[in-house]
Amino acid sequence: MQTADLGNHLEDYYLRILGYPQGTRIENISHIEEGWESDIFTFEVDSSGGCERLQESLILRIYPGDDAYEKSAREFQNLQLLDGLGFPVPKVFTLERDASPFNHPFVIMERVPGEVLWAVMFSEASQNINQFIDPFCSLFVKLHQLDWRPFLNNQSSVMDIDPIGIIKSQLESWRVYYDRFPLPDFLPVFEWLEVHLLKLQNSRPAVLHWDYHPGNVILRPDDSLIVIDWTGLQVSDPRFDLAWTLMLITAYEGYQWRKPILDSYEHHAGEQIDGLEIFDVAACLRRLFSIAFSISAGAEQMGMRPGAEKIMENQQEPIQAVYDLLLERSGIRVPLVEDWLA
Repeated sequence: MQTADLGNHLEDYYLRILGYPQGTRIENISHIEEGWESDIFTFEVDSSGGCERLQESLILRIYPGDDAYEKSAREFQNLQLLDGLGFPVPKVFTLERDASPFNHPFVIMERVPGEVLWAVMFSEASQNINQFIDPFCSLFVKLHQLDWRPFLNNQSSVMDIDPIGIIKSQLESWRVYYDRFPLPDFLPVFEWLEVHLLKLQNSRPAVLHWDYHPGNVILRPDDSLIVIDWTGLQVSDPRFDLAWTLMLITAYEGYQWRKPILDSYEHHAGEQIDGLEIFDVAACLRRLFSIAFSISAGAEQMGMRPGAEKIMENQQEPIQAVYDLLLERSGIRVPLVEDWLA
């Protein structure tokens, strides 16, 4: 949809559904991101409240994909919960799933002024990248120390009393996904993961972002940070989250960043993180499986936006880095991935 058409639909929605006064205008629409999971636009609402002119700068996030109806509601509700607990996230204003003029659910939320942290953190102009690692990791630890109980939803409360139940719950959810979308070459990795994860006895529940990286963190003008993109929030072992973050950053920026980020995380957590190498395998499996299936069957079946597989196909170098880490940690080859990389 062209931005002009989108603006007309959005203006009509503000007038008819949200009850804004006649004369309200939608202005300065800009398509800022076409990612794996959603389309994101910035826009401004110019309206009058009594005699006072009101102007709002907002974000429109449209959710395509097969699970868009549930995903949009999850993100909206999770952002409300996080904001209520004092964690820095954008404020959300509108969730629309049934009367969307775009044929897809959407959320309207606060537009946070600032820069994407990744662009600043790894910029060639950055004189001291370590100045960003510490607040980035401090905020990550803060997330993992939040009260996780409000986020449980339908997850079993057994996690509160049975540490290994957290791991079992995660593996069972992945097994359902694998049974629905079987790719036999990944089965040995999954079985290796089941054996090694179920040996762990020190698991604890935490709130996971599941895609925490500098591209999902905004550096505001006052140098504070705010975290975006919460469609994957889940209660599980925080090492799943940490391993995912380390895997992504090192795949795109180099393995040399693993130790400084892990050291900072451990410093703020006040403990050494044990068994992380096993969770590295979980992160690699999750990444490679989702890419392999999306390329072969279409990204929308994985809950992503149609066409996201085209983005994946142009990222062979970081995917190779993820596969190398999988081999290093597990020693298991995945012919499907090797064929694709070749």
